[in-house]
Amino acid sequence: MDKQTPFAAAARIRTAAVSPGGEDNPGKGCKTMLAIKKGVDKAIGFILTVMMSFLTLCVVWQVCSRYVLRIPSVLTDEIARFLLIWVALLGSAYAVGLQKHLNIDLLLVYLPPRPRLLIEVFINAVIAVFSLVVIAGGGIWLVKNVLASGQLASAMQFPIGYIYLILPFSGIVMVFYSLHFMVDGFAAWRLAGAKAGSGGAGGE
Repeated sequence: MDKQTPFAAAARIRTAAVSPGGEDNPGKGCKTMLAIKKGVDKAIGFILTVMMSFLTLCVVWQVCSRYVLRIPSVLTDEIARFLLIWVALLGSAYAVGLQKHLNIDLLLVYLPPRPRLLIEVFINAVIAVFSLVVIAGGGIWLVKNVLASGQLASAMQFPIGYIYLILPFSGIVMVFYSLHFMVDGFAAWRLAGAKAGSGGAGGE
């Protein structure tokens, strides 16, 4: 019995569904979304790499300035804290794009591919709704209120509301990824059904 994770099994069928040429090709829509997703993956991966590198430099300088120079750097301390927020939220969105978020697959590993695909579509639909309403919608509300309050970052002295822009941005990215996997998974579900039907007809 196939006991790999449901997302890994579903990914194999989705890969076949968007493969170019032949009857397995569901159309240009899935391939277009896949091409856009790859571009978004590269962009976010690059941004995360840059931010992590800069975050590491800030932390190293903070340690050196505090324990070697005995003059703690308030500026790099604040930048590091803000970068950590951005890396965590944008990294969460990136994990959704890779389908590497935490999941409990105790039951799903025993299901055949088609039910796994349907469950994957449902899970991504829940992620999309949560990301749109809570992360993106709540993030926009938070940004508006914090900017209206006029609160400034203590060291950099600029509106701290701009730091929270990563919330709606990450939420929108999560929605995009979730919609992509919903469309992709549904196309793969239909493809798997068509193959099962043709296989049964061939057996007769």
